[in-house]
Amino acid sequence: FLRRYNEMLVNRGVISCVKCNTHVPPQDGSWINFSGWGDQNHTCYDCLQHYCYTCTRPADYGDTFTMTILCYCELCDKRFCPDCKKSTMCSCCEKAFCGDCKDFIDCQSGADCNAEICDQCVDEADAHERCCKCDRNFCQG
Repeated sequence: FLRRYNEMLVNRGVISCVKCNTHVPPQDGSWINFSGWGDQNHTCYDCLQHYCYTCTRPADYGDTFTMTILCYCELCDKRFCPDCKKSTMCSCCEKAFCGDCKDFIDCQSGADCNAEICDQCVDEADAHERCCKCDRNFCQG
């Protein structure tokens, strides 16, 4: 099924990145990730718009790290553009998650730090007692 679906997507003709107009997928690439669950590459799971993997989000999204337009969530294995779903990269574990899968807290150090820490890193206080950005204690407990 996945191979036939990939062929159908390829036969649609040239598709370009919504932001930079680069053709996606690259000629050596595939629309379907056959090594995983068969997810569709270069596509937002909500709006179905196509993006390349080199375009980055504008700075006004408040991300601590530079992130590509399509952010891959480590838990649900889906890619989302910032217009459809907010995705955040944890300042400690440096993994990205969509807002539906993980809760984040802002650094509680009192400094002018805009780091966001995922709930798993906060729960694992022994491993991440300090904010990885400002190096101050972020736990209020």
